[in-house]
Amino acid sequence: MTASCRSGHPSRTAPIPSTRFLIFLLGFLGVSSVFAQNLVPNSSFEEYITCPTNISQIDYAIGWSSLSGSADYFNACADDSMGVPGNLLGYQQAASGQAYAGVATFLVGVPYYRENLWTKLTAPLVIGNMYYLSMKISPGGFGDANYSPRCASNGIGLRLSTLQLAPGVYQDNHPLISLGQILQDTAVWTTLSSSFVADSAYQYLLIGCFWEDSFLDTVLMDPSADTDGAYAFVDDVFISDEFGTCDIGAGITETLGTKGAVSVHDQGDRLIIHIADAKFLPVELNIMDPAGRVRSKTRMLFNDGSIDITALPTGFYILTATTPIGRMRRVSFVHLSQ
Repeated sequence: MTASCRSGHPSRTAPIPSTRFLIFLLGFLGVSSVFAQNLVPNSSFEEYITCPTNISQIDYAIGWSSLSGSADYFNACADDSMGVPGNLLGYQQAASGQAYAGVATFLVGVPYYRENLWTKLTAPLVIGNMYYLSMKISPGGFGDANYSPRCASNGIGLRLSTLQLAPGVYQDNHPLISLGQILQDTAVWTTLSSSFVADSAYQYLLIGCFWEDSFLDTVLMDPSADTDGAYAFVDDVFISDEFGTCDIGAGITETLGTKGAVSVHDQGDRLIIHIADAKFLPVELNIMDPAGRVRSKTRMLFNDGSIDITALPTGFYILTATTPIGRMRRVSFVHLSQ
């Protein structure tokens, strides 16, 4: 395809934050440390079954495979088609070692086309523990004209799952972390990083673009290329509960995830909610019971709002406030039914 790359969607409800580093905290739970090692196996894609010979061979990297599309594997042991630093999709030295992976993040005219790669963590996350995660990303481009992407886009990110996901496209607009700025500097590796408190015993990690096209921005990067889409190389993926193990950045880009404390007041029939400095709205509000079941779900369009809790039984509950880019704050409360 040779159509022009699009340059934004002014109708989207909220921007993905524009920064090289993305950090947020989920909740105010206590922290304990059990694991100090990187929980991502073959995190820099150095271990392989055999050298890649063509696109769509992420399975050659031990422990990694695709759920959607055809993620790619690049290694210096391969020829120029899938080699490092030069290959069909671009030119980039490995962030470390001699290998990395790659995924398409956007394709003009095919709104549901996404490529991703996934792996099973070496151990499940421990609920209540603080974890630090990061990965390095760099745009494809200026490779073989038949394969190389014309565009650059934002949106590449990471999500976790407690269960192995079925093959398919996941565009729920709720990645754990994602890049807000357009990834277009081919000279460097950009570090995408985060810290969070595990609210589930996550066992699987998935990397790709989990945003619908309406949330993405794109620019034309390589006019001589024939593939009218965007692409990202991925290397050095880390998840650890030891601070300093991962390459954590220092930027904070969204109010709700940092200063935006959530406060609630139970009036019996209604839960009054205030979110300090909630700049990027609307905010999705969920009330969950201790078993994780959602008992109420609504949206709040301003800093102050309320939820009808007349039918809510007496008990302990957790309110989560989530923005359109997936950033979350939580607060617990005890409800006494009338």
